[in-house]
Amino acid sequence: MLPRRLRIKVRDFNRIPQREMKINSENFNFYAKEPGGVSRFVISVPKSLDKRASKRNYTRRIIEQVILSNEAKLKKGKLVLIRAKKIINNENRTILARELGKLLRYEFGN
Repeated sequence: MLPRRLRIKVRDFNRIPQREMKINSENFNFYAKEPGGVSRFVISVPKSLDKRASKRNYTRRIIEQVILSNEAKLKKGKLVLIRAKKIINNENRTILARELGKLLRYEFGN
């Protein structure tokens, strides 16, 4: 689980009146707002991808690992909503983690 200082809820993300910047990739939708402060993240894995919570939670944990491994580079104050388009499993784990890492580096300018 992401540390509390890096998390934000979807409703808090939506309450910020600023318009979000959208990046759509093959496997993720990436929305960012820049209100300042500390970078915070929302991870969304829709139930429509898989009805089993264990699969959705595994996907969420992999996304959290990618965020935590890039935490030192994420110093700009942005709010980011990451919505998965595919369930992550052992076969596609490295490919999807690499893609998400690229999106984070692109968004945070590293």
